[in-house]
Amino acid sequence: MYGIPWLRAPLKPLSKAIALGLLIVMLSSCATLDSIFTEKPSIPILSFPLDGSAGVTVLPVFSWSGSGAEHFYMYLGKEPVLNSQHLVARREKWLYESTKLDFGATYYWKVDAVNSGGISSSKTFSFTTTTDESAFLPPEPFNLSVDAVGTEWGYRCVFSWTRVAATQYDFYFGTGEDPRLYASNLSVSEITVADCAPRTTYFWKVVARNEFGERSSAVREYTTGDLPASEPVGVYPEANADGVPLNVRFIWTESICPLGSQIEYELLLSERADFLICDRFERNAQPFRDVTGLTPSTTYYWKVIGHSYYGSVESETLQFTTRSFSLDERPETPYGPLPTNGSETSITAVTLSWNSERADHYSLYLGLTEDDLPLEAEGLTDTLYPLTDLAPDTVYYWQIIATNAAGSTEGPIWRFRTGKADTVAPEVSSITLTMSGIPDRRIPLGNVANLRAAISATDDVKLNSAEVILYGKKIGESEWRLIETKSISLKKYQTDAYWNSDFQIRTTPAAFFNSVGSYIVRVSVKVEDAAGNQSSEEISRNFDFEVFKEAAVIPDIEGSWTGTFSIAYIINLNDTISLNIVKTGANSFSVTVVYQGKNYGGAGTIDSNGDLRITAIVEGVNVVLIGSFASATTVDGSIFVLRKDQSLTQVGYWSAQKL
Repeated sequence: MYGIPWLRAPLKPLSKAIALGLLIVMLSSCATLDSIFTEKPSIPILSFPLDGSAGVTVLPVFSWSGSGAEHFYMYLGKEPVLNSQHLVARREKWLYESTKLDFGATYYWKVDAVNSGGISSSKTFSFTTTTDESAFLPPEPFNLSVDAVGTEWGYRCVFSWTRVAATQYDFYFGTGEDPRLYASNLSVSEITVADCAPRTTYFWKVVARNEFGERSSAVREYTTGDLPASEPVGVYPEANADGVPLNVRFIWTESICPLGSQIEYELLLSERADFLICDRFERNAQPFRDVTGLTPSTTYYWKVIGHSYYGSVESETLQFTTRSFSLDERPETPYGPLPTNGSETSITAVTLSWNSERADHYSLYLGLTEDDLPLEAEGLTDTLYPLTDLAPDTVYYWQIIATNAAGSTEGPIWRFRTGKADTVAPEVSSITLTMSGIPDRRIPLGNVANLRAAISATDDVKLNSAEVILYGKKIGESEWRLIETKSISLKKYQTDAYWNSDFQIRTTPAAFFNSVGSYIVRVSVKVEDAAGNQSSEEISRNFDFEVFKEAAVIPDIEGSWTGTFSIAYIINLNDTISLNIVKTGANSFSVTVVYQGKNYGGAGTIDSNGDLRITAIVEGVNVVLIGSFASATTVDGSIFVLRKDQSLTQVGYWSAQKL
């Protein structure tokens, strides 16, 4: 700082007056004095990345060479012209390890070499980073292995893998083929699971992560050893029993587990001796299970599996035959038809439905006369059957026959009449657009508002569906942009429908309405009836609104401040100062710095980073103070000298508190 009064300090044996005069002369001709005492450093030669390089790593280590520098200032940015705002580091050596850069981006960089003799600036180089993000991902974990040791309560398993280029691991583990997360953020390449059950297959995988992403290993499986209990023995129904009731209590002997683990029993029941198709009943701790609803005159096979903490063991397979059918076990007579018997529908497509108890499947007969009902469908297991393309204004007759293993039961013959042919297209009656909660139709940038379209439609017979489309454009643009399409079911309505279609008007990044300005939207609606007739397209009136950016909050810094500073430039000096700040505009302030009774005027502003930036001319030297707010009344930062080339040289630090 050429001629800065607070840089003055006693320099014995010179008197204050002589020292002050000498300092002013030195600072007023800084470049000349620097060259007298010290030769400027050589111009830095940039080594990596070279100018015009492509495919550069996003974690580059910048390097350069040069001589005579006490330290270096590293500048990096995406603009070709680099200034003080692009200063990223001060280094004593010729290297700078960058933080993560953007993929596929072009950057510019340069280096200033600094000593007491002056500053030498390198050329500005440009380079482009790689677009291959996958190259920075950790490799898929490999050398996966399991080391299992038997314990009193099962197995202690150590799962391990080889560690390469990962900072953390997630371990997935479980008995399902899609294992769940068991442990996360592991810093080592192994984990111990102490309570693995014997004779159990476990599935596991490892996900390796670093700051660029993650990669997962394949799912591995591992089966522990076996420690079985004693076999249960089937008691009832006994082997080859005949005439067994349809509701049975299956009984077996208890299993004994050598290690005292609790036993749970699982009953398997099948009509096949190989149990490829079988019923598996929920496990329980009792040596019996009640089963109801067996099929008459059927041979069954059954066995029991005892499950313990140490494995599973099963009994021998026994077979038995149930009693024969009785007449009251046939299906109940079908009832509850829809359409109801003798009713008239409004359309030519209907879904038949009915009810019947104890039926395994159904046959449907359908015709135009009561005496001639051809088979329409058989083997139906559902009590719903859709009919389409029926003749309009026609009487149809239909009948259901319900069947199970005990026999079949015929239902009554029902009838219904179809509606007349629908040839009239539906109409869209009205479309009204409103925006709730935004009375002035002004939406702050970054927010979401709800646009509601209140719609009504009508048809002479039956409505089916609607398509609602939102279009938008910025005022002044010629073309409409399709924003969103909604498909609406109108099947719950008959001839008149009233509904609301809500659209989210987003003013967030990547949304259509993501910039400040005035917009117009409108909604298009088309409806279709049950016969497939479509209405003409109806378009709502235009609805306009504004997206605006809320003014940034400027902190209240007006008033008196007291502070301290420390500088090391020509001489070292630590002292106190006072500041008086007066607001002169929305984001502009006049600043008076008082040091040892002398006033120095300057200007201040709050920059885009929210930092206080003060510029002043002190004894002919351009000085810049940049400070961050630790609180509303406390600021601290650095002191710079602004060079003719607009570069900044840091010479000290400062802090201040509001009084």
